Amino acid sequence: MLGTDLYQLLVSYCEEAVTTKKSAPLLEKVRALNPVIEGESHYARLKCSFVCTDGHGVQFSYRSYDPSGPFQNLPDVNKIEVSQFLGALAIASNSFDFEE
Repeated sequence: MLGTDLYQLLVSYCEEAVTTKKSAPLLEKVRALNPVIEGESHYARLKCSFVCTDGHGVQFSYRSYDPSGPFQNLPDVNKIEVSQFLGALAIASNSFDFEE
C-alpha cells in the first residue's frame, strides 16, 4: 500500500473513532493492518509503524488515560497521532483526542 493511501486510511479510522467516541474498533482496525509494534500494546497504549511500498513510513500512536482523582469520576482521555514520513522528514501529521 502507498504511504499516502495508508495515512489517509488511518486518519479516516481516527475520525470515525472521534465521531463515535469508541477506541476499541480503531485499535482492532489498526492491528488488522499488521503493523510493526513498538513497545507496549494493549487497550490503553499502542505505538506502531508501517513501511510502505513507495518507501514512505507511517507512524500511529494511541494513548488512553484516566484523569480522575480521588472522589472524581471523569471520562477517559484518548490521544492519537498519525504521521507520514519520507525518510526522516515528516510530510503529514494529524492529532486527535476525545473522551470516552
